Amino acid sequence: MLSSEHRLLEWADKTDAGAQSSPWQAHVKELVSQVLREVPAAHWALGIFDSNESLIEFYLSDANLDLRTALDLIYAAPLPDFFGGGTITVSQNTVEQSRFPCRLNALVVTASKRAAKLVLVREAQQTGFSLVAGHIIRTPLSALSRALSLRSYNPDDEADLAHARRFPQPALYLLDHNYKIELTWKPKDIGAVALAQLAEPVDGHLPAFIESVVRRLTADWDLSDIDTCLAGVSRPIPGLLLRTVPMMSTNGVTIGVLLEPYRTRRSLRSAAAKFHISRRERDVLLLLFDGFSIGEIAARLHLAESTVQDHVKRMIFKTDSHNRIEMAAKLLGWPLARTAES
Repeated sequence: MLSSEHRLLEWADKTDAGAQSSPWQAHVKELVSQVLREVPAAHWALGIFDSNESLIEFYLSDANLDLRTALDLIYAAPLPDFFGGGTITVSQNTVEQSRFPCRLNALVVTASKRAAKLVLVREAQQTGFSLVAGHIIRTPLSALSRALSLRSYNPDDEADLAHARRFPQPALYLLDHNYKIELTWKPKDIGAVALAQLAEPVDGHLPAFIESVVRRLTADWDLSDIDTCLAGVSRPIPGLLLRTVPMMSTNGVTIGVLLEPYRTRRSLRSAAAKFHISRRERDVLLLLFDGFSIGEIAARLHLAESTVQDHVKRMIFKTDSHNRIEMAAKLLGWPLARTAES
């Protein structure tokens, strides 16, 4: 029988290519299940970040926790500016007027500054987490830390990103000092790019998971002095590039946010192999990512609209997705995996 450390190494060393359910994903599910046996929760979300604080892998509990809500939960508790290898911190907070007022946040960090953030939530009608909950779950969190330190990743490097195919023009948002949107400009049909829909504003603000990244990149800005406002770049999720730039307006310096979906050559090759996407489905996919409507795709490929719809439905089925947004996230290189356990 393999020792626990050997099992961790076996899980960590195997890549996900060619399989929708990898040993690593099974390991994540097992570790989270251990946590939930000790500290039950209605839902959970787990995000894995690289040393640049870009989200490189993402898991959530079930279909009742939508992607945007899960991302907001993950980004609500910021990563520290500096942390040492083997660090485990657990905190809990209560958020008023929220579907999930009770939240337990666990942060696990490796020596390479790769981090995993696990968020457990309970519904409004449920009781909060006990004060000892954080101590109870430290053992499975330690196992997650060891596995994460052994896990090999091959994310898109800067050279590959430089050759990525992006939307011709990014969406532009101008924000005031309170991060409220003053102006929005989007190129034609960018709303048709499914992943970009995750970034749709709400109540005059960018989604919480986007705004938190913008706040981090502009934390040192003094809007009265443009020389202090240095441009920044981040990938809050795979397939979405975010840039912050200072811009002059009638009110002085404002925060410019550029958002553009992208895909790399590597991610498309991997997606086709992993999810068994046919050549014709790939043709449809490329045009869908470029913002074309179903009708426009049908005209360009000389297909009936119903046939294009069928191709999209098959890709949703092949990727085990619930909708186009989730399908696009996976096919753009986001190794998202749901589990039926909550």
